[in-house]
Amino acid sequence: AHQLFDTCVNCGKTTAIRIAQQVLMMTITGKWSEELKYNLMQYGKENNYSLAGGSDSDSAIGSGTFRILKP
Repeated sequence: AHQLFDTCVNCGKTTAIRIAQQVLMMTITGKWSEELKYNLMQYGKENNYSLAGGSDSDSAIGSGTFRILKP
């Protein structure tokens, strides 16, 4: 979400990931994973959002290319 990107900018990558994991009721590790990406995509589908951005696991958030866009 734009919120995830904003949180990453304002609080750092690890904190942003931890918050996302907490929202999705996942084990909180603070590390990006394919499971987190999948769960974010599912969350987006259920809430009418679409995932856009990087495809590799570490650079997806680290480079600032990951975001969920509302159609």
